[in-house]
Amino acid sequence: MSYKKKPNRPILTKLLTGQMRFKRRVDVPMFDARHIAKAVDMFRETADAMELIKTSNELRGIDKLLYCQAAIQKLNSDFQQITPRDTRTRGAEMLDYEGGFGLVDRNGHAELNAMDD
Repeated sequence: MSYKKKPNRPILTKLLTGQMRFKRRVDVPMFDARHIAKAVDMFRETADAMELIKTSNELRGIDKLLYCQAAIQKLNSDFQQITPRDTRTRGAEMLDYEGGFGLVDRNGHAELNAMDD
């Protein structure tokens, strides 16, 4: 008696091959007041694009998921380009013990303090 293996769903195939992930995350810089308006606009544009994808009758379910994940990836890369940029040196920690605050990473604090409001 032989059993036929049930084929994987397209979503599982995309997950197994690394073309898709279960979750997508977005890093949003939010240390300057100018970031608020930019973030609102960027989130709104991405939500509108995802709404169009959701209501499309031409795309299969897996294609909708892939396009939405691509929209989120684009949003994340766009957030990396907004100004003012992150003042911290990537990969560096400047740990300092601050009394009641405990151990604090001081990386980029001086540059941030020198910025104009």
